[in-house]
Amino acid sequence: FLVPNTTSVVEGDTFAIECRAVGCPPPSIMWQYRKDDAQNATTVKAAVRVDIQSQVTSSSASKSILTFMNIRRLWTGMYRCHSDNGVVNIGYSRFTLINVYYVSLFLVSSDVSVDEGTSFQLSCTPQGNPLLSAVRWRKVSLVNSADEQQVNGSQRVLFGMSNATVVLNVTRSITADSGLYLCQFPATSSSVRSETIRVEIRGRPANVATVKKQSIHA
Repeated sequence: FLVPNTTSVVEGDTFAIECRAVGCPPPSIMWQYRKDDAQNATTVKAAVRVDIQSQVTSSSASKSILTFMNIRRLWTGMYRCHSDNGVVNIGYSRFTLINVYYVSLFLVSSDVSVDEGTSFQLSCTPQGNPLLSAVRWRKVSLVNSADEQQVNGSQRVLFGMSNATVVLNVTRSITADSGLYLCQFPATSSSVRSETIRVEIRGRPANVATVKKQSIHA
């Protein structure tokens, strides 16, 4: 058998798993599916967004590819690749757990308005079945909405995680830190789901030189 034990995919992507079996004569392969809370497995059949391609690859081997187009969260569960060549009374099976990641909404911290030099923290809690390591922060300029860039870590900018929350800590803020901060999670390989936090850094007043008036006597 050749089939992964556990695999993960983002909702909306196209995804495939392959099962290979060896035997003489070459075995036939069947796919079954069971959700975590289900008692019995059901046979997976080709459908609108599900494709099954099975073939004999040699005199003693066969394979089957199960493909999901626009995979949905409801398809999370245990998938069984079962082979049988009719020689023995029972066939052989391998199982793989497919975990579909998705975000239904974000809970984010409030907008921030602080003085330059002050530290601030942004937090983002994805709801659903998120892969926290896939969450990214991006910043859009308050002046030019076309100016968007990824937020990278530095000595001042630190990323963290606390339970199910993704945290962005910024120390010794500067006016360039102002912007719309987007907490993003890939909804599919070509689109993202995001929520925005507005950050405004108030600049320090410039030093103003004062000149003492002097009386001039003739």
